[in-house]
Amino acid sequence: MKIKTGTRSRALALAQINIFIKELITLLPDLKIDIVKIRSIGDILYDQPLINIGGKSLFIKNRYAVHSMKDMPVDLPP
Repeated sequence: MKIKTGTRSRALALAQINIFIKELITLLPDLKIDIVKIRSIGDILYDQPLINIGGKSLFIKNRYAVHSMKDMPVDLPP
């Protein structure tokens, strides 16, 4: 089976997705995984303070994803 997994192209995001993939492959050794680099709204509007464009939840609004806890807001939106 082959799947695609998306991640931001930042060094931390790439390191985290590689850890996740390594663990997943230990469970499913025949799995083939392609990494797709995704630009979030926060990446596109990088020159503005996060607080002005949606806060930390900006990184989780558009997609299903595995997220670093540093990108999660304290209070999750409904």
